[in-house]
Amino acid sequence: MVVPTASAAVPAPSGESTDFNAPNELWQWNILCQSLCLGIPGILWMLRLYVRVWIKRVWIFEDYLTVLSYVSSRDSIIESSAQELT
Repeated sequence: MVVPTASAAVPAPSGESTDFNAPNELWQWNILCQSLCLGIPGILWMLRLYVRVWIKRVWIFEDYLTVLSYVSSRDSIIESSAQELT
């Protein structure tokens, strides 16, 4: 197994140091923002699908694309968040 070594692309400013072993704690805000940015549109998207399926009873190509795009974006963001936690 190859262990990657991290090095700064540019030296740190004077008085600062680069510490790759202790990353910042922004991942918590990242998860919060991603949850909100996927949760709220997800609820609205589900309302749209409800109207399309049960009220209008019309399913068009655009609806298939919205399902595909929502599922693929949700899965890729969840995978990237899981990789940050490990």
